[in-house]
Amino acid sequence: MANASRRPTVLFLTQFFPPETFAGANRAHALAGALAETHALTVVALYPGYPNQNCFEAEAVAGFDSMVPFSIRRRFRFSPHRHRSALGRAAREQWVAFVLALRGLGVRADVVVTSSPTMFLGPVGLVAARMKRAAFVWDVRDITWAMTGEMTGGNRFLRLLASALCSAMWATARRCDLLVAATPGIARMALEAGVAADRIVTVENGITEPLRVALAGSRSRSQRARPVVSYVGLLGKAQELSTLVEAAQRLPDVDFVIAGDGPQRSRLQQQVRRSGCDNVRLVGYVRPAQLPGLFGDSDLLFAQVADSSTLNRTARPSKLLEYMAAGRPIVYAGGGDAATLVTEVGCGVCTAPGDPEGIAATIRQLLDDDQRRGELGRRGATYVDGLPSRDERMRGLARIVQQRFSTSGRPR
Repeated sequence: MANASRRPTVLFLTQFFPPETFAGANRAHALAGALAETHALTVVALYPGYPNQNCFEAEAVAGFDSMVPFSIRRRFRFSPHRHRSALGRAAREQWVAFVLALRGLGVRADVVVTSSPTMFLGPVGLVAARMKRAAFVWDVRDITWAMTGEMTGGNRFLRLLASALCSAMWATARRCDLLVAATPGIARMALEAGVAADRIVTVENGITEPLRVALAGSRSRSQRARPVVSYVGLLGKAQELSTLVEAAQRLPDVDFVIAGDGPQRSRLQQQVRRSGCDNVRLVGYVRPAQLPGLFGDSDLLFAQVADSSTLNRTARPSKLLEYMAAGRPIVYAGGGDAATLVTEVGCGVCTAPGDPEGIAATIRQLLDDDQRRGELGRRGATYVDGLPSRDERMRGLARIVQQRFSTSGRPR
């Protein structure tokens, strides 16, 4: 139970954290900054290694850690995509979650917070919180455990493992004191799984105000001889970017830029080489400061999420907000909540995922209509300009944590 005479304490366990700059690390950083305004905060995280360890020098990491207004305890570097097998990755992620929790055992805490990925920080964080007689807050960015059941195929053993995993994760969700859903779809699935409604709060992703202002500066496109279509983000299985390469083959007069890193990068490079597709460039990892220039050189921005029951219900890629902030029309290949957002905002055109013919046709139609592209871009920019920033959203969450747990301890 928190003592009113001292500042309430929070232990935050997270696999990803800055100076990494992708969506998960950005969200964790904003949450940590907000919690530190009202709590004595200790963050336990890995040394940065995403998208790869070579992006981060030890001196830069130490410099970052010395500048933040809270304590950071780091553990070893970790490459999440080293193992190709799902079982191998799961075993390594369980080990990471366990080691992070061990690193935080000596930290006094009124509240323990974890953020996915990895999903295994959920049950490990719950155990750590109960050992400390602390409240447990689980920030859930994706329902990874539900997706495992969709990837088992006809393997009975894997189906049984996936079913057991789902049962364990939803049991954890029902026992946490507060579940933070990163999308409305995640909140709906948690409610259907039996998580009490008063223990669920939706805190969607956003972008920082400095990034929004910087991206607004790219709304006037640089003049180029050929049209450019760009993708920025994770090169993973769910993004199915091989389909974009196939679409590019059908549009030889259009340049395609694929920026980012991830487990599918080498396969995409091989596909581009084999196809002889000289209008596709894979430019690797880009830092936030490079985004305005990349977006400013683009006519269209592309995003895709594979057709999956879970992803359709829960996924809202944070890159869509960045695309909108740049004032660029979006081609979104996917369904569900994200497609609904793009359609309702009126910032882009949706098409079926995994269909290179349909994607190429949609891109061609938009490139041939300057007026429509301009209108779609303006609608997206107007929408994002009216949203709370990421930091504002996280300050709201920090106030909820403070009100519920910091003065009276864990709810009984």
